[in-house]
Amino acid sequence: MSPDPDERYLRKLPFRGRGLDDLARRTGGVVADIEERFARRDRVRVLELGCGYGTALLELGRRFGHRVELHGVNREPGDGDAEAIARHGRRQGLLGPDTDPPLPAIAFADVAGGLPYPADHFDVVYSQVAWLYFGNKIGVLCEIARVLAADGIARIDADELCPRLPAEYRRLVEIWRDGRIVQFAE
Repeated sequence: MSPDPDERYLRKLPFRGRGLDDLARRTGGVVADIEERFARRDRVRVLELGCGYGTALLELGRRFGHRVELHGVNREPGDGDAEAIARHGRRQGLLGPDTDPPLPAIAFADVAGGLPYPADHFDVVYSQVAWLYFGNKIGVLCEIARVLAADGIARIDADELCPRLPAEYRRLVEIWRDGRIVQFAE
């Protein structure tokens, strides 16, 4: 007997249903970053890496409507596909029956292996919690840099910056410049 989809959804919700409040606590002001870009353009392209059930994207869509073009990436459809995101959006009251605001576009990829987007495409790229699951973190940073517009901003919830973690976790990624380690937050 296969598991009840509602039971599976509810079990995964705490891990795949983080919204804008969680995002603000983890990475800072993505909403302010988007609003700042509206001063320079009519539409802002946003990408969430590891979007899960797309709560933050749905909340951005509800807040900004068609002024934001929303995209999310999950590794596999089981992590959250368009159907799961639509169902979640309706359950949370973030979508009406006509799915307006529109659903985010969802892609599936190993982020470090390459994102399915052109270079210089996104104004804002963010990720909350997914960093831990990215195997090739330098590859992820390179892909973010590639798809991010020249005046874009990336906000990544990198576990290395969490003061609660043991000291040995704070150097999972080393970035060197001129013969010295550069702190990840820099």
